[in-house]
Amino acid sequence: ADELGRAQERPVDRDARHRVPRVSRDALGHDREIGTGIVGKKRDRAEHLFRVFRSVMEHNAYGSSAMLCALDWYLTTPQEIVVVGTRGEAMTESLLSTVHRRYLPNRAVLVVEASRHVGESNLALTAGKTSVNGQPTAYVCHRQTCSPPVTESHQLDLLL
Repeated sequence: ADELGRAQERPVDRDARHRVPRVSRDALGHDREIGTGIVGKKRDRAEHLFRVFRSVMEHNAYGSSAMLCALDWYLTTPQEIVVVGTRGEAMTESLLSTVHRRYLPNRAVLVVEASRHVGESNLALTAGKTSVNGQPTAYVCHRQTCSPPVTESHQLDLLL
């Protein structure tokens, strides 16, 4: 590689395109828990692979789609959005519409029924998430840290 991290010219490996998705997923090494991210040597390895495949990704985006998705995941913080409310209710649907209007490829949206009993869900992301004053409420989380609750679509839009 040269001083800018670009790969040196070499013969085209026709089978490399089949290995890239597996290599990129392995290199990213995401932990199984939601939002834990890349750590230590795995982060260094991922950065190295992105530098090595930079030229390939620049010249053949279609053939490098899995690697580009991995790069996008690497560069952006995944968001977990929890909406506490009742599906079909106007205010709950308004909050969900705010989320779905935005292009947020690295997001997970979870709707939790406001009528559920405490401890009813076994998902860690729902722990402590309740509605505010009986209104549908949204939380935006990054790496296991959540925003204060919001009840208005415009407030949620600012968090996204």
